[in-house]
Amino acid sequence: MYRATAPARSSLHSPVSFQPVRIALPWYETEDWPILHSMFLERDTVPESYEEWLVRALEAERRYTVDGYAVVRVTIRPEALLDWCQANHRIIDLKARHDYAEELLARS
Repeated sequence: MYRATAPARSSLHSPVSFQPVRIALPWYETEDWPILHSMFLERDTVPESYEEWLVRALEAERRYTVDGYAVVRVTIRPEALLDWCQANHRIIDLKARHDYAEELLARS
């Protein structure tokens, strides 16, 4: 038979520090939007206007923050994204953009 033991008294009163998980949010600049949008594999489901994309992005950022994540906007530039996708044999889809943003965040 096994018996559960209570944690040592000192561990009950020790402070617990909580660091929210950092997540990268791919972020695009207004001037880059037309070329980026044309590169996206799923461009038919991504808003054509930057303003519409921005509304969605801000809402996603808010939801992640409410869920306790530390959201970091990671700016994605068209040429750099294209180079990364080619070097990593990736198509330019949502998953690749998020993976690229996460990689840039990890490097910072």
